[in-house]
This record gives sequence, C-alpha cells and structure tokens, in this order.
Amino acid sequence: MPRGGQNRVPTALKILAGNPGKRRLPEHEPQAKPAAPPMPDGMSAAAKAEWRRLVPELVALGVLTSIDRAALVGYCEAWSTYLRANLELAKPDAPLVQTTTGGDSLSAWLRVRSAAAKEMRDFATEFGLTPASRTRVAATKPKDPDVREATIASLVR
Repeated sequence: MPRGGQNRVPTALKILAGNPGKRRLPEHEPQAKPAAPPMPDGMSAAAKAEWRRLVPELVALGVLTSIDRAALVGYCEAWSTYLRANLELAKPDAPLVQTTTGGDSLSAWLRVRSAAAKEMRDFATEFGLTPASRTRVAATKPKDPDVREATIASLVR
C-alpha cells in the first residue's frame, strides 16, 4: 500500500506507457496472462452489458487477467447503480422529496449516484479507464489489426 501521494500504477499500464518514470519494474511481481475472466452469475443487466463492452478492449490492451474478475464486477455493478440512480432522478420532482414534517429534502438517490460515481472512478483508475489514468498509457497498435479484431470477436461471443 502506498504511503501517500499518488496510487501505484499497475505494471501492465507502466509497460504500455513505455515506463515513463524510467524506474526499475518489479522483478518478482506475480504475472497473470491477459485473459477474459468468466462473467459471474447474478450480475444486473446493465452490469452485464458494461462487462461485454469492456472485456474485449481490456484484454486487447493486456490489462485484464482472469484474476481481476472481482474488481471488474465492482466497476460494472457501480455503473449499473449509477444508471439506476439517474433513472430515478429523471422522474419529475425526484431530486426533492417531502419529509414527514412537510418540508423538502434531497433525494437519497443523489447520495446513491454520488457513491456509485466514486466507486466507478476508483475501479476505473485501476484499469486505466479514466482520462487521467489513460494519459499514462500509450497503447501501440498491434502489427496485425485482424488479430485484434479476431480476439475481440471471440470474447464477445
């Protein structure tokens, strides 16, 4: 765990970025092959859709491994919760609710959406999915674009 300052960047992201800090990369870090983890049962429909959207891209970048499943589930479910909160807040007069004393109060869905957005940011940073974390990644195009497309097609099935 870092003691302060910025969070550590996964080695795979450092390598994709060309090791911009030119620091020595960990020699004994456990390595897992890039692979699509199996989608677990019980995920919400929106989370499944996000999983299907992200997995091919993350595997093609070499960032996702089979042991990253829990973190990816966390991101996808946070996305699903965020969408649900937005739907609830889109209803007329949704941001304000009547209290038992007759006054107005902010809807609990605002807090739900805010918490889900924070969870998404936290998980997304781990995979290089935010604009700031992506600036540290300079993914190169594969030599054979058909290989990338075939990989993505096989993962989406």
